[in-house]
Amino acid sequence: MDEVRAAYQSVLSELNLIWGEDLSELRDFCPSALPDKESYLHFDPVARPMLNHIGTCRSQTSPAFQPLVNAIIDRAPQFHWIRSYKSEHGVDADFLERYAYINLVSPAGPFVSDDTRITIAFWGAGLIYPEHWHGPEELYAVVAGSARFRATGRAPRDVGVGDFVHHESNQLHATDMILGPLLAVIGWKGGELLTPPAMDVEQTV
Repeated sequence: MDEVRAAYQSVLSELNLIWGEDLSELRDFCPSALPDKESYLHFDPVARPMLNHIGTCRSQTSPAFQPLVNAIIDRAPQFHWIRSYKSEHGVDADFLERYAYINLVSPAGPFVSDDTRITIAFWGAGLIYPEHWHGPEELYAVVAGSARFRATGRAPRDVGVGDFVHHESNQLHATDMILGPLLAVIGWKGGELLTPPAMDVEQTV
């Protein structure tokens, strides 16, 4: 087995171990069970500058999530890290330096599911993730760090390790990392699962 596949499988294995307990809300949200390891499709690693910062999350988790967080951080250089935004979307260089995510489960892989997407995303301390929206519903599970979530129709909410945050389809929302860095496992369902979010820095919630 190559080291890239081994990296993704290590994270999927750790996720499986806590899927029925500490992440049961995320399990119930996702339309399908976690896919079998044999559904794997290869992605070449893509490094991003946030690899220099993600290690700060290692000491900002709980015993329940520590093995998962360790697996993510230890294997981070083998992952295909993605950024949905560019400077023309209104985000600054610091945001692009300290933010990225990977797909773990999606219709395109690396572990294939037709109706479920699971991403793992990191934002560095002090970042503001501006107002954005997307067709699929999403559910954040915070596994390290903390943040303040804002969304239309509800008051801002400060969350930490073990908390869940739900966003409806096309609900305008934003996240402030004013409380520390954030590492989250995010489930998506409905709509076009791989369509990037839309961002409008002129709108506020």
